[in-house]
Amino acid sequence: MKELSIEIPVDKDFTATFLFYQSPNHSKCRFYVSVMDQQKKSHFFFLDKCRKERWKIEPTNDLPGWIRNLEDDLNEVIAYEMDLEKWE
Repeated sequence: MKELSIEIPVDKDFTATFLFYQSPNHSKCRFYVSVMDQQKKSHFFFLDKCRKERWKIEPTNDLPGWIRNLEDDLNEVIAYEMDLEKWE
């Protein structure tokens, strides 16, 4: 399983490290993502490809707002890394 670690600033005092794992069962259509918040609590979710070059966080019901608000940033990270062919 391929993996990638990316840091994304959340606010001026906190930068979150997101760990992306390419799902072997879904090829380039799903990523498993984990991240820890400022209190060191772990959060897990999937990024599913919902249309060409667009990814959606699933499920969102138990995730804090700061993660849901980073969906566009996460989309940019995946697009950039795929352009570099790191997931090939």
